[in-house]
Amino acid sequence: MLILNNFNYNDRHIHGSDTMIGGHMPPRTKEGSLALAYSIKQRRHELGLSAEEAARKAGVGTKTWFRYESGNSIRNDKIKGVCKALSWTSLPQPGVELPDCDDYAWLNSIDASHKAWSPILAEEFGRKAAVSFAVGSDILLDYLNDDLEELGKMPAGTHIGELDSSWLADMLPLQFLTRYDFEFVYRFNTVLAEYRTRARFGTKMNAHSPAEELLVRLIRDLSFDAIGEWTPATEGEAPDNAEWQNSEGWKEWPEDLCGDDDLSAFLYDTRWTSKDEAYHFDRWFEPQFYLDQR
Repeated sequence: MLILNNFNYNDRHIHGSDTMIGGHMPPRTKEGSLALAYSIKQRRHELGLSAEEAARKAGVGTKTWFRYESGNSIRNDKIKGVCKALSWTSLPQPGVELPDCDDYAWLNSIDASHKAWSPILAEEFGRKAAVSFAVGSDILLDYLNDDLEELGKMPAGTHIGELDSSWLADMLPLQFLTRYDFEFVYRFNTVLAEYRTRARFGTKMNAHSPAEELLVRLIRDLSFDAIGEWTPATEGEAPDNAEWQNSEGWKEWPEDLCGDDDLSAFLYDTRWTSKDEAYHFDRWFEPQFYLDQR
């Protein structure tokens, strides 16, 4: 797995921890559990809400809501929204008796109806690849929207390093931290939306700019841990296809879309990227790669 700013994505998921990350205090969290997840899901069903409706009421993305229903931690600044969506005054206390459950049910539910489903990735690398792109891009979209919301409340020129908490600040090259203002995050978010659309409609997904290469790496790092141990449902599929989908071949799609891993050399905070290099911030949104396939 690629390490951004000498920082492994695994290290940021220390539930309930106040560990400093990249100079920033990570958002405090309510540690998740299957008991809490079950309570959230049951309450949503009692209220007759779809996951999409509950997520909208809570002010989070649909896949973020599904993560809550899978037992993941809930950031403290999101708890109020979850309680509002479920008409609770507070989150229930531990002690709910659980039925048998499938921790990977939410992954099995992701299919071609998803807004970021890539038929090309599914065909060339298997279902796990297409699901990892959909899941990772959903999570990244949540992070970008969170930062946009916070930056919109701050004076013009504020960058994400000045926010009380920003997941994105620890995922981007440190050299250009002061350039990550509202305008940048908005533009980066737009590029992600366009990239998801290309994936959805089966067009070529090769990364044409450093920004798109960076999106591919971030999506990969945000999704591979969740997808890695999952065995997709293969009922009704040919045995050879099922075997391929459960192989390690699904992990190769990021390198295929970028062609190489040159980007990684420019993401470490120990290296200075000069203005004449392709990966300097000033050229992030400039189409430079695979131009014959645009």
